[in-house]
This record gives sequence, structure tokens and C-alpha cells, in this order.
Amino acid sequence: MKFLIDNQLPFELAKLLASRSVECVHVRELGMEQTSDSRIWNYAAQHQYIIVSKDQDFRDLVIRTNGQCQMVWIRTGNCRVPHLLDLVSAHWDDIVLSLQEGQTIVELRN
Repeated sequence: MKFLIDNQLPFELAKLLASRSVECVHVRELGMEQTSDSRIWNYAAQHQYIIVSKDQDFRDLVIRTNGQCQMVWIRTGNCRVPHLLDLVSAHWDDIVLSLQEGQTIVELRN
């Protein structure tokens, strides 16, 4: 499993996932922080990344392309970084299981 963290999520999230021994990259590391959603989508699809984003546009792309990419859709609204990291950590096993089972959109809420 490989994860691509979208720009509106903190770089610390990429570090957290990397600490769990999964390949993870933040769009900033790729110089894509000003890149359009469609280009990020194409990059993720080409390199088989699972997109992690708060952006509903990516959810819409998953639906329109019949699951060409998978997505973890963070639905927390604005929150502090430690809260986000704790939330992802608390639900990590369920997120991974859902993705392994082929779920195309895994929704994470408060």
C-alpha cells in the first residue's frame, strides 16, 4: 500500500504513516503543492497511490472513474494536527482493512 497525502493535510500525517512502515509521500515532497487536483489524481493513478485528502473533488473523481484510485477521505473539518494524528492512529487498522477489502472510499470522521 502506498499513500499520497494531499496539500491541505499536514506533512506530519505523512511522517505518521511512514512510521507505520507504509510508503507515503506528501504532495509537497513531489513539488506538487500548487498542482491541480486532476494532475494529482493522474499521478496517483499512474503510480498506484491511495489518495488521502479532505477534498470532496477527489471523492467525486473516485466515483466518476469507478474506483480507478482508492481514497481515504478525511471528514474532520478544521482540527489541530495532534487531534488528526490521534484520529488516524485510532482507526488505522480499520482503514487498512477496508482498503485491502477493496473499498474505494474510506471515510474518516470525528
